[in-house]
Amino acid sequence: MAGQPPHADKVVISTKAGARPTVPGSGLETAEGLSAPVIRKAAEDSLRRLGTDRLDLYWTHIEDRSVPLEETLGALEELVGGGKVSVLGCSNHTTWRTERARSIARANGWTAYTCVQQRYSYLQPRFDIGLPESGHVHVTAELLDYVRSEPDLTLMAYSSLLSGAYTRPDKTLPAAYDHPGLPAESRARLDHAATG
Repeated sequence: MAGQPPHADKVVISTKAGARPTVPGSGLETAEGLSAPVIRKAAEDSLRRLGTDRLDLYWTHIEDRSVPLEETLGALEELVGGGKVSVLGCSNHTTWRTERARSIARANGWTAYTCVQQRYSYLQPRFDIGLPESGHVHVTAELLDYVRSEPDLTLMAYSSLLSGAYTRPDKTLPAAYDHPGLPAESRARLDHAATG
């Protein structure tokens, strides 16, 4: 991209902060979190690595309830105000935390989250079984209702094909999605994928 400046306007740069493990080889149990220093450093590191001076969309990735939302949102506002970030999003946050964050941002005159990214698939998981990937939050009926009522909020889905399990016979459907409550058309699609 740096060697092709005329094409920069055709590229949207989106990156995340918060879920990177702080201990090599570990997982979300050592995630860096969403403190102001982490938010700032992750943005600066992304800008440097990507060779750009602006991030089009900057995500807070997984909730961090150990840090006040005001701290996280204040750091994000500094980045927007400084021209380093254009649009803010949250990924893998509960609906009530997303609403609270948006309310805090509005009350302070700060830039609010306008994108929310959650795991979403045609298949709905059981809510009494955790998703195989810790930290993932599946779209709920409540979130869909919330997004419909907020015209400035865009929902973006990830893992819609369940890492291939929805369409590929060589991939196992996670237990949370394999249940008797699947609609008949979903079961038929899965059976077809399994037989090829």
